[in-house]
Amino acid sequence: MQREFCLRCLYIDLNSRRARRASLDPSLSRSFLGGRGIGIWFLAGSPRTEALSTQAPLIFATGALTGSRIPSSARLSVSAFSPLTGTVCSCSVGGGLCVQMRKAGVDIIHVTGRADRDLALLIHDQEVKFEDVDLPADASLSMIFEGLRPFGGSAAAVGPAAMKGCSYASIMVDSLFASGRGGLGLVMAAKNLRVVAVKGSGSSSPKVCDRRGEEAARSDIIRLFDASPAVMGRSGISRFGTGALVDLMASRRMMPTANFRRTFFQDYRAFSASSVRDNQQPGHYGCHGCPIACKQKSSHEIPEYETLSHFGALNENADLASIIEANHLCNE
Repeated sequence: MQREFCLRCLYIDLNSRRARRASLDPSLSRSFLGGRGIGIWFLAGSPRTEALSTQAPLIFATGALTGSRIPSSARLSVSAFSPLTGTVCSCSVGGGLCVQMRKAGVDIIHVTGRADRDLALLIHDQEVKFEDVDLPADASLSMIFEGLRPFGGSAAAVGPAAMKGCSYASIMVDSLFASGRGGLGLVMAAKNLRVVAVKGSGSSSPKVCDRRGEEAARSDIIRLFDASPAVMGRSGISRFGTGALVDLMASRRMMPTANFRRTFFQDYRAFSASSVRDNQQPGHYGCHGCPIACKQKSSHEIPEYETLSHFGALNENADLASIIEANHLCNE
């Protein structure tokens, strides 16, 4: 008999500092699966809510395949009403938080309310702690994540941009993965919630009814990866990170340049993937279960394609060192 699929939700009320666990109805779980789908379902329950109001929800949701053997499935969707646009904002982000949530027996963290002072939410398996934090508004994210190191697990945090009211501030996961674009960081900061940290000791693998089907899907995806020169080729993303797209976009005259006045930057080679490799000699790593391992790091995090392109061509800047430093400052 097929087992019921029920999303497990941890409801957090910051006003009362209370946590409540509940399983969503199986039909609701099957209809929306998790991730962005269930996040938007929660937001649809109060569509006129102001983004920064006390009862505006902030939702961290794993996907149905998070923690499975399916490649590139280790993603977390963060959803809220956007203070930048006044509409729905949902962002997919990498890092380890989604897997730690699964290990702690949580598919969704649903946050409402506003703490009376800056707070860290610490979730360790079945235990939920609300801890006051004494951090200055301009505390860098590297300092915040360094302070979380003894806790272990994975964490999301907000930094100076969010605390100072920037309407497009990001939530940073594990210091390097940004959940941003629509001001999700400002939503979190408006709740006086500086940190959400999760550590689990259970299994991260979802309950799969059809193991043979899972393996067939996994094999198909890996075969498609292997067949793509842009992904697994000798000049592809697996070897050079997403910076491999710099050459591709330049060759197709599709790189936004000079604040979108042109589509080709003559000096793009200064921040191409081969230039990054030669100048930085970075190491590679990736999200849980991902064979591509597109992330790169040397003494600093190596920027993704969009950052290389926009701090480069968009600003007519051919100085790779300044692009890397600008990315570092934004992450902080």
